[in-house]
Amino acid sequence: MTIYTFSFLISLLALIVVVMSVHKKQLDMRFSLFWIFACVAMMLLSINESVVNNAAKWLNVYYAPSLLFLVGFIFVLLLIFHLTRIITKLDHRLTRLTQRYALLEAQQKEEDEE
Repeated sequence: MTIYTFSFLISLLALIVVVMSVHKKQLDMRFSLFWIFACVAMMLLSINESVVNNAAKWLNVYYAPSLLFLVGFIFVLLLIFHLTRIITKLDHRLTRLTQRYALLEAQQKEEDEE
């Protein structure tokens, strides 16, 4: 089994898992699109060796299949950055919600004392 075949099979398996997760409502559609795009891109790169070989020559990569893993690594870095932004946004929303709750609780306590 060549590295291209292995990469294609792993990408296909990942695509199946993503589609099944969306179907079972375990993964939101907006996040699944990112994964589906990445899986399809990796599958296309795995099928067409000449694209990978030409890109590797252009980037001075001596072992062309390692370029597939570089693309995957860059994808993971972008995904981590995207998820970090989402976590930060949710953290800010949680902080505001906690503060509003504390204000409402204090207000309710004042009304109960009167």
